[in-house]
Amino acid sequence: MKGSKLYIRIINLLLIGIILLYYNSTMNTYALEEKNEKIQAELEAEKNYSSGLLAGIQGVLGTEPVSEAGNDSIYKDGTYTGDAKGYGGNIKVQVVIAGGEITNIEVLSAKDEDEAYYNTAIRIIDNMLDKQTPNVDTISSATYTSTGIKNAVIAALKQAVK
Repeated sequence: MKGSKLYIRIINLLLIGIILLYYNSTMNTYALEEKNEKIQAELEAEKNYSSGLLAGIQGVLGTEPVSEAGNDSIYKDGTYTGDAKGYGGNIKVQVVIAGGEITNIEVLSAKDEDEAYYNTAIRIIDNMLDKQTPNVDTISSATYTSTGIKNAVIAALKQAVK
């Protein structure tokens, strides 16, 4: 009799263990599905946000949306200057358009900018050249200076719009 009770208890413990493992794996599956849905929603929101930013920049520049084929440039070739307020004062840039593309961006003056912020912020220029748009993220730890450079480029590009 004692042996059969022990045997029943062992079977009960095994069944409880199996049930707990099944429950845990089911809950993990639900959690992963929830996480996947959340990531998909975030990606969709980011896509919508990016589209809105692009439309906003195009609105600032006063341009029509660029066709998907990208055959028609919205910029006239030439050299243009623009300025905007940065962290420490006025920032002046020169933007060169060749073949309808932004080929060079140079800061002409930023004399009142903090040197450390300025040296960090100028990385935004490479981002704008790579993406062929001023619609890029500002540089962390140099937000005001990189925003000033970005806004100065936008001011220059307004003059370059066909």
